[in-house]
Amino acid sequence: SFTTSNIILYDSGETPTLTITHNTKTGTSNSITVNAANLDHFTWSAIGTQVAGTAFTATITAYDLYNNVTTKDTDGSAFTATESVTFTTTATAAPSGTVPTYNGDDLTDGTTVNVNLTTGSFTTSNIILYDAGETPTLTITHNTKTGVTGAITVNAATISKIVFTTSAQSITQNEVSAIM
Repeated sequence: SFTTSNIILYDSGETPTLTITHNTKTGTSNSITVNAANLDHFTWSAIGTQVAGTAFTATITAYDLYNNVTTKDTDGSAFTATESVTFTTTATAAPSGTVPTYNGDDLTDGTTVNVNLTTGSFTTSNIILYDAGETPTLTITHNTKTGVTGAITVNAATISKIVFTTSAQSITQNEVSAIM
């Protein structure tokens, strides 16, 4: 009989066994369950090019330090169905003044909501970006742990109206004759 120490397993996607061989004798352990560690960071699903003013969603997943999906909060407790997270963005208001939103709330000053993280991931509510002149990112934060999207290309929406403006001008009779 003997005791081992300092064996560290990182991949929660496996159920490894340990085998020890001494001379002609071999022993193999039972399968070992490797559990994910506590929350270290979040990742966002890929967000493609977006159209200004059009809602989209993304999937956000919680990971531990070793990139295993985790269902454990930073303190090791299980995630709940009402975890508080904050969404922020580098996006700014469109030239019209319309601000980017998360589920209708202004994203420019941060939006705090409760999400269900019991499975280690969730789908966001509607996110809408309005300024086609920028490539913003989105950030989720929970207990100081974050996840940031890649830069999101925002294309202009289709034309909804054309506005012509005129200004009052004085035209003499000779100028009118010249135009005709």
